Amino acid sequence: MRFDFYLYVPLVHSHNDDRGCDISINNIQNKRNILITKIKPVVSSQDFWIWHHNKSGEYSVRSGYWLASRDQNYDLYQAAAALPSLNPIKDLIWTALAPSKIKVFMWKAISGAIPVTEKLASRGISLDQRCQICGFEGESINHLLFICTLARQVWALADIPSPENGFDGHSIYHNLHYILKLAKSSSVQDMIGKIKEDAVEWFLAQQIEEEETVKDIRHSAVSLPSWRPPDRPWLKCNLASTWDRVNRVGGAAWVLRNSSGVVLLHSRKSFALVDSKDEVDLQCWLWTIESMFSLKIRYVCFAVEACDLLQAVCRPAAWPSFKLQAELVSKALDFIPFWKLRKEDRKANKGALLIAKSVTLEDRRQSYVASGYPFWLKELFTEEMCVA
Repeated sequence: MRFDFYLYVPLVHSHNDDRGCDISINNIQNKRNILITKIKPVVSSQDFWIWHHNKSGEYSVRSGYWLASRDQNYDLYQAAAALPSLNPIKDLIWTALAPSKIKVFMWKAISGAIPVTEKLASRGISLDQRCQICGFEGESINHLLFICTLARQVWALADIPSPENGFDGHSIYHNLHYILKLAKSSSVQDMIGKIKEDAVEWFLAQQIEEEETVKDIRHSAVSLPSWRPPDRPWLKCNLASTWDRVNRVGGAAWVLRNSSGVVLLHSRKSFALVDSKDEVDLQCWLWTIESMFSLKIRYVCFAVEACDLLQAVCRPAAWPSFKLQAELVSKALDFIPFWKLRKEDRKANKGALLIAKSVTLEDRRQSYVASGYPFWLKELFTEEMCVA
């Protein structure tokens, strides 16, 4: 194991200091000192090795191949790291108010994944490299979207303000960045309203087809139930958690149901100053188990989505990086007389997830325990109870 000695230097007490050894880590602003508070050693066992290049801490052929490839192509990685990053533009793409298929298309455009003649020719495909619309030699992604005569006509008809000197003739990144920034400005709101009005007729034309699709989806959902009730005398506890990275807030919720699908209890809790989704998951698990113990539930089946913590608890030897978390959960489960862990998909765990999201999305920080289900999820839980 390797230790950074400089992490501990600021915490060494000076004998000339009359204040004594009462040094508060919370008052130290240095990032290295804050890192110490995040370290969670497993004090209950001997030191052990973990594989740093895999999240579970266990060696895998895939991670070993990645490490060998990185070391062998070190110069290429360094050259790629020196290039300007496209991550800010990609962040604007994924946060844009647009359908998913539009976001994916813009991501492909910025990543050079659109099969224009210039890209195909670079891969050894022999074909006419002229634009089939305007005859320009060298059809690039930037030409296709911004420079071609047809593209210019589309931008003009869309009534979208163009850059002062027109779109850049060579940089797709400059042009897409301009469009994404323009979409977030207030001056484009009127244009968005006009686009919505023009789209009303198209949506009305598609209404019949969408209604038929919804009927088919509902029929398939009823025929293949997602949430399944437990066997008697077990009770099923669905738990879920969410995390707000910006505000460092976590939300957790659990829903307790019997073998008939009737919601007996549900609860919600918020966590402040959490630094990762894994930490929120751990707090959610411990809080839920403690709740079941306080309520004197003897037979409980904990249903969670497939997360790292679930695998660490079920297979601790394969997840040495999560050894401390697995031990904490196992010790908490010792207080429950009879318990089971079940993997639940996102659809079956939707009720608990929506309650947890109310903390991070709607800023509902109040923690509570209540009987039945929340009124705003009546339709969801009633449908699952009928299926059960």
